[in-house]
Amino acid sequence: MASRSTMVVAIMALAAFATSAGAFTGTPSARTLGQTPRSATSSRQGLWRAPVVASAVVDESTQSGVDKVNEASKKFGGPLSVVTDSLSGVAFAALHAFDDCGVQDAAKNLRVLWTRAFLANSGILEDDVAYELLPESTRGFVSPAAVGAWSAFLPFCDWIKARTEYLDMILTNFLGNHVEGEEPYQVVVIGAGYDTRSLRRQGPNVNFYEVDLPEIVDGKGRLYSKYTNAHPERSTLPTMIGMDLDECRGDSGKPSIIDRLVEAGLKPGVPTMFTFEAVLFYLEPDAVQGLMNSLTDYGQKTETVIAFTDSLKGLGVTKPFLPEVQPVFKERGFETLTHRAQWGGAVHFTSSVSTTADGQTGLRDHMQSNLPPLINSYAPQYTLNSGELLKEPSFRNSWYAVTLSGEVPSEGTPYATRLWGEPMVLFRDKNGEVQCLRDVCPHRAAPLSMGTVSEGSLKCMYHGWSFGKDGQCDDVPTMPGQTLDSGFLKSSCATNYAVVEHEDLIWVWGGNVLEADVTKLPTQRKGEETLYVDTMLDYNVDWSYIVENNLDSPHIYWLHDGSIPPLDSLGFNRDNVDRFTLRRFKDEIGVGHVGKTADKSTTKIVRFDAPNIVRHCGVSGFSEEFHIVPIAPHRTRVLLRQHFPKGPILNGVSKDPFLMFAFRKLMLWWNWNIALEDYSVMQGQAHNIEDLGADHILRPGLGDDLIAEFYNWRQEALRREGNPYFASWQGKGDKADKVDKVDAAAMAATDSEYEIGANPRPLRRGPRSDDGRIWASAPGAAS
Repeated sequence: MASRSTMVVAIMALAAFATSAGAFTGTPSARTLGQTPRSATSSRQGLWRAPVVASAVVDESTQSGVDKVNEASKKFGGPLSVVTDSLSGVAFAALHAFDDCGVQDAAKNLRVLWTRAFLANSGILEDDVAYELLPESTRGFVSPAAVGAWSAFLPFCDWIKARTEYLDMILTNFLGNHVEGEEPYQVVVIGAGYDTRSLRRQGPNVNFYEVDLPEIVDGKGRLYSKYTNAHPERSTLPTMIGMDLDECRGDSGKPSIIDRLVEAGLKPGVPTMFTFEAVLFYLEPDAVQGLMNSLTDYGQKTETVIAFTDSLKGLGVTKPFLPEVQPVFKERGFETLTHRAQWGGAVHFTSSVSTTADGQTGLRDHMQSNLPPLINSYAPQYTLNSGELLKEPSFRNSWYAVTLSGEVPSEGTPYATRLWGEPMVLFRDKNGEVQCLRDVCPHRAAPLSMGTVSEGSLKCMYHGWSFGKDGQCDDVPTMPGQTLDSGFLKSSCATNYAVVEHEDLIWVWGGNVLEADVTKLPTQRKGEETLYVDTMLDYNVDWSYIVENNLDSPHIYWLHDGSIPPLDSLGFNRDNVDRFTLRRFKDEIGVGHVGKTADKSTTKIVRFDAPNIVRHCGVSGFSEEFHIVPIAPHRTRVLLRQHFPKGPILNGVSKDPFLMFAFRKLMLWWNWNIALEDYSVMQGQAHNIEDLGADHILRPGLGDDLIAEFYNWRQEALRREGNPYFASWQGKGDKADKVDKVDAAAMAATDSEYEIGANPRPLRRGPRSDDGRIWASAPGAAS
């Protein structure tokens, strides 16, 4: 008994390893057409044959659809995929050896089914069907009581979870348009594998169709029938169509997929949704084109939604950028509803709705109103009001990231900084919310940043006056007995600024506090979660030099010349400087360049998000955002956030404090090296331009159009609003040196004694260097 248990556990561990390793390779754990290895020699239907790892010669004329897909899978996933497919093939063959339904399928399909059951019983995915489709003899290994033993493999299952949740979300919105009494809506699951959606979501408002290879339709029918017999409340089986999708080629001479579906009962004219879940990876481009041509024709007369968690390479889309996806569907009469990409564009999560269905717009209007608005942006992160600011240049009507969340304390020394030269102090109140106040006490103008934070209040160092949420004065030690409702405390509030904590950054509104709009905060596409590393860099140059530096793509090749390993590995060195091209673009958010190095897969996106953010991204999923904060004239802080696409390796790294510490230190070291190379040039620029009167751009070169556009934008903002830098506060306190006497009557009303007399104040000047530039007092706490 013990030896048998050991053997089964070993099989399960092998399956878990193969599943996780398959996810690591980036190979979609696809439930696609043609993934059921068919054994010509097996006399027992329940036995499953592992895919052949390698063969010297592949005779395509004798290959089944299953074998063709297995070969395509190896090509897609690479050598590691071949190994993991072989391992999982052995493991899942053993787990299904005594399957009483005669399930015959490839490791990838079974891997998805087991992963769904594992995630569901771990409380991570809503799927109450997958576990019951597994063989009774072995499914106990992913039972609710056993899943804890495999929890280390959860990070490797994100791909299955993400694609399941995405398609479920689109399906929910699609069915939400159905009205009682209408014909049931139709859902066609292409290359279903062991999809549980048709069992989970069945009802009187929907008819499901599943298209799969003929080899596996019989086994699926038996398995699904067994499930519905045990669950009479879910007794409706999907209509199954056996078909090899390679027959969708225009020259195949066989009925189209729509012809097959109509023959099986699909009703043209009734709203229909088609789903593709890791199917198109395994089809030839001409088959993909033929398939999409059929759906295009169908969508001209029927309200149609198409949803993908799949490759779009067969449609000519090889990059992850939405502006390159939209035209592909637009020319086919479909409007893109949602989009995000993974693995550098290898997989697209996207959905579209037909726009030419005989003038019918009900489904399109419903989907658009119930899904998040689609932002046409090359970068996955974006500033929502940047497009408005480009049209109406302004320094004020925007949020500025001024520091990292971890820098603002709830106890101890508050955080002092400046924005456009105006002194500010930040701390956390008793609820942990960030407060931002003018760095001056309303009592006698002492800097509040010299005080301390205690129990959610900021206490002035000079006389102990205490300020809490929104700058409310909540205590004056020399005036015991005052309540928060007292007139004196109400009139003694510190001036506060609009501030919000968002995505682990602290944002301050640059304009009128009453006009602060949180909907204009920068954000990123939902579902594109990343692991990010933050670096804070301080420069003694004007912010504009740093904006232009980060908009300048060509200098990466020459100035930096592969000075750190990531740049060198991507070909950013002088050897390639004459093989680099730029293409200008304008999306909904801003303007930028698409850069490409000849013979390299690297594509670099650079974009300006007004008023002060530069974004870099590419096809790999890596992106970075430079928040270029004007602290004071000739004093700038850069909050650099670098996003890394989450995957099994980074998920593991992020949970290990030592590895994360080492990873952050490595990134910090690289960023400092690059920053020093840039800083040396920018200081020279500033001297030549500001001190000696050199032209900023005398002879424009490659890429300088974007820099010129930024300076034109800045000039227009200056014309509209004047110099954005702070000069002085314009409150009553600023006139104290011109007041001969303090209002004695107002003071007497407080029942306290005050000394009455002149209150002279000398002109105060900030610390300056010999050349007149303002310097910060210390790194990490600009003041």
